[in-house]
Amino acid sequence: MGREVLALRLPSALYAAAAAVFACAVFRATASAADDTPSISTPTETVSAMGEAPTWIRELPGQVLAWLETIQHQPAKPEEPWGLFTFSRDCRVPYSVYATSAAWGIAHDCGGIERLPGYTPEAKARMAKFVQGLQDPSTGLFSDPNLEAVRGRKQGLDRFRAAVTKYAINLLTYCGAKPLYPYSSGGAGGKFDPVRYLAETKQGNWDEPWAIGSHSGYQTLELYRLVNKGHPEYLPALKEGVEFILSKQNPKTGMWGRADLPLDQQLGGALKVIGRFQFGMGLIVPHMDRLADSLIANHRSRAFYAERYDATIPRNVAELAYACSEASDYRKAELLEVLRQTAEELRAYRQPDGGFAQRRSGTAAVWWNDAEAVPASDAPRSDIHGTQACLYAVRNICEWTGWTHAPWPRAKPWRQELAERHPTCLLHVDESGKVVVERSGQ
Repeated sequence: MGREVLALRLPSALYAAAAAVFACAVFRATASAADDTPSISTPTETVSAMGEAPTWIRELPGQVLAWLETIQHQPAKPEEPWGLFTFSRDCRVPYSVYATSAAWGIAHDCGGIERLPGYTPEAKARMAKFVQGLQDPSTGLFSDPNLEAVRGRKQGLDRFRAAVTKYAINLLTYCGAKPLYPYSSGGAGGKFDPVRYLAETKQGNWDEPWAIGSHSGYQTLELYRLVNKGHPEYLPALKEGVEFILSKQNPKTGMWGRADLPLDQQLGGALKVIGRFQFGMGLIVPHMDRLADSLIANHRSRAFYAERYDATIPRNVAELAYACSEASDYRKAELLEVLRQTAEELRAYRQPDGGFAQRRSGTAAVWWNDAEAVPASDAPRSDIHGTQACLYAVRNICEWTGWTHAPWPRAKPWRQELAERHPTCLLHVDESGKVVVERSGQ
C-alpha cells in the first residue's frame, strides 16, 4: 500500500485525518467565555516510559541513510534533478514519484535530506519544479510515468494517479513548494464535490476495507478541513460520510469489515479510518475497547502474523495499540507492552544492506498499487516500501513511549498538536452512538 504521509505523526505541515459514526446525527453548539476552541477528552492513567532504546534502534538513522544512497538515481538526462529515488537496487524503474517521496520522508526522519551527498538548496528547488511539471492542469492529478509504464493495464489510471498525487504533494511539501494547479481528492478542477464523495464512499468495496478505508478516509479528512476553513455547507455531507464509514466497523472486534475477511484487511481498514479520524480530527471511534482486545489477543497468538509476513502488519498493530491507549485507560499497560514487542517484530524485516524489506525474506516481489515495481529476487535486499513502513513505526514507538537515548524523543501529545491548529469544529460520538458536532463561537 505504501506509506501515506498522512498517517499518525509527520512533519506538522503534512499530517491530517478524518471522522465517522452510526445512523443519526445531531448538532450541538458550545461556547466558552475563556476559550471557544472545542475540547478533546483525555484518559487519566499515565504509563511510564519503557527504559532505554535498544542498540539496533539507536543505530538506525545512520544505517538507513547509507542505504538510501544505494537506491538514489544518478541523473542521466538534463531534465532529471538530484534527489530522485527508486524502490530497491533491482527495481524495474529508474525512479518514481512514490519512491522519491518516501525516500525524502525517510531522510527527514533520519536527520534530513541535506545529509545525503550532493544536496544543495538549488537541487531542492529543481526537484520542486520537476514534480510540478508532472501535474495535469485540467484534473490536478500528478502522473508517475515510470510506474505507469509497468502497470500492465490501462484501466483505473485516474485512481492510480490519485494515489500518486498524495505523494507528489507530500514531496512538494518537503521541498517547500506547492502544486501549480488546484487539486481536490473529492472532485474535479480542484473543487470538492460532496455528491461524488458520498457516492464513492457508499459504493466502494467494503469487503476490502484497507483500500476503500484509505480512499474514503482521505477524502473525509479533506472535507473536515474545508468545514474548518469556513465552509459549513459541507457539514451535512461530512456527517453522513462519517456515519457511513463507521457503520462498517465490526462492533465485536473494533476492526473494519466482516469477521471472515483476512485479518490484515480488517486491521488495515481500522488503521486507515482511525489514524485519520482520531489523530486528525479528534474523533474517538466507538468500540475501542473491543479493538484493544482484538489487538492484544491476535498479537499474542500471532494470528495477525500468520497469514503473511508483511511489514505493514506490525506497523499497523503499533499505531492502533497507541490509538487505543490514548482513547481510554482500558488495558493500557498491556497495550504498551504490545508496542514494545512490535518493535522487535519490525526488527525481523531488517536486511543486511541496512534497510528493511516489505516481506521478511527480503526476496519477494514488491508492488505499489497495481504496479509490480520490483521482481522477486534470489538474494535478500531492502526496499523503499518496507523501509518506509518499518522506520515510520519504530520512530513512532520511540516518540510514544519515551525511550531514553532514542533517535526520536517523546513527541508532543497529539491532542496538543490538534488543539494548536485551533479547529472550529470537532466531531465525537455520544452514548447513543450519534455524531455530535461541537462548533466554536456559537
